[in-house]
Amino acid sequence: MTAHVGGSDAFATRILGVFGTRVTAFLFAVAASFLMARLLGPDGRGVYGTVTTFVGLLFTFAQLGLPSAITYFAGRGRSVTSLRRATILLSLGVSIAVLAVSVALLPIFDRTIAETASYDELLLGLAALPVLLSNGMAGGILYGRHETRNYNLIQVAQAMATLLGVVLFVGILRLEVMGALLGYVLVNVVAGAALLLEVRRFEGRSPTTERPVRYRELLSYSTRLYPASVTSYFNYRADVLILNAFGIAPGPIGLYAVAVQFAELLFYVPDSISTIFYPTIAGAPREDADRLARSVTRFTVLLALAGSVLLFPAAAVTIVIILPQFVGSLLPLLILLPGVLSLSLSKVLAGYISGLGRPGAATTASLAAMLVNVTLNVLLIPIAGIAGAACASLVSYSLHATIMLAFAVRISGHSAKEFLVPGRAEVGRLRQGLDLVVARLRQRMAD
Repeated sequence: MTAHVGGSDAFATRILGVFGTRVTAFLFAVAASFLMARLLGPDGRGVYGTVTTFVGLLFTFAQLGLPSAITYFAGRGRSVTSLRRATILLSLGVSIAVLAVSVALLPIFDRTIAETASYDELLLGLAALPVLLSNGMAGGILYGRHETRNYNLIQVAQAMATLLGVVLFVGILRLEVMGALLGYVLVNVVAGAALLLEVRRFEGRSPTTERPVRYRELLSYSTRLYPASVTSYFNYRADVLILNAFGIAPGPIGLYAVAVQFAELLFYVPDSISTIFYPTIAGAPREDADRLARSVTRFTVLLALAGSVLLFPAAAVTIVIILPQFVGSLLPLLILLPGVLSLSLSKVLAGYISGLGRPGAATTASLAAMLVNVTLNVLLIPIAGIAGAACASLVSYSLHATIMLAFAVRISGHSAKEFLVPGRAEVGRLRQGLDLVVARLRQRMAD
């Protein structure tokens, strides 16, 4: 299957739809996070963050690069039926194996983070793992085939349900951290069921003549990308794990979690772009892919720069007024922002290079960045605490972007400037995008 990518309105509309979805979901997530912080305090927020980070770590090991591989082959036009079957069988098989090992080793994990989370809290968090695996792969099918509308609605509904879960289980039933985790698990289960139903519905409209994906080629691609998935997660979350390993109290970890949550707001733009960009590149002719990569990367840089300038003062005002007990989050947030800006560039470049069928580049960059991240965290956390963790992330994120840019330059044959420096065309697109958003908002208000 060959995708038409030449600056089409459909491509921009899909990106705008994903971005709008993630912004809407973020607003609900912020409301849920603020409410949870108010109800649980820094200590409880730190426990919740530790458990969900632990579950995310297991998911990273368990997913084997399969969600990205599913997206890639969906973008290449492989049979939706075969991809759905692979999603169900692989998520079940992997989950059974990983959960068996995890439950057996849970006493060891419990001892290593006993100062933060309890055995029961860790066990409850583990219940989300099978659904997270299935959701990642089912979502990959829909994104790969550009069936984003209903998927976007499911994600918004999931964010709304998360907020309601905090209200019910933490606010009304007073179940504290266990209630927050129970809501987290239940919301993911319901969202997973909705996703599989949506894939099944789309399958009924898909051609029956499409070539099925073979497990061998699916696993071949996923295993080449898998090291990048694992090392990228450690690059994002090693700070929290090492903070726990050094015995940092839940309070500072809660402050750092809020700083990270604000800093990662910058990811909404590159994540939205790369979500559509990756399968588009996978299905595009090489010449179109190279041209689109340069244009999209420059536009991402422009958006990330604008976002970083606006984010810190907005976050500072929000924290001071609504969550004054989290003022300690501002210093690590300020340190993290330039690094997150660099990582925004990395995300789009990774979509370009991996979409060309070369996932090894992302693995190399992620491995190098992870080694630097872990080393600096071990050195800086005892000296500077959560500010040291933020510095480690800044350096490693910048290194990751530099390596990915070097690969993109070598593969495409174009200069770094062509990928990095926005021009009049990008500024014009930004204005057009803002005009489109304003026009749609006015239309909805009028309706």
